Amino acid sequence: MINRIAARIMEEVKHRTQIYGAIELKKIRDSDAIVVDDGVATGYSLFTALKYIRNMKPKSLTAAVPVSTKEAHERLKLYADNVICPLVDESYFFAVANYYKEWYDLTEEEIKRILTDYQEKYGD
Repeated sequence: MINRIAARIMEEVKHRTQIYGAIELKKIRDSDAIVVDDGVATGYSLFTALKYIRNMKPKSLTAAVPVSTKEAHERLKLYADNVICPLVDESYFFAVANYYKEWYDLTEEEIKRILTDYQEKYGD
């Protein structure tokens, strides 16, 4: 089951890299990298991202999330040098969306627009 989940996540990573562009190795190597997520339920996607970034040899790697399950929070410590998470939820039922007043997924077009706006304002 875990191999199936990992394969699905890697396919999503490949898809997003094609759509949004890849992170340049030279920008990460020897830098302090911070990976931000909107919250962590199982953590599989974030763990995959952290492993990907770790392979780029940053000076340090920080995971920053507003909310996480207890189990995922403990595992985050295995993948990141620093974990910033102000709320660790120990309840049985957990959904990241429960912690937001408004919750919706961005479309690929919205994400592309945000990335384009950022690049125009701040450069690569």
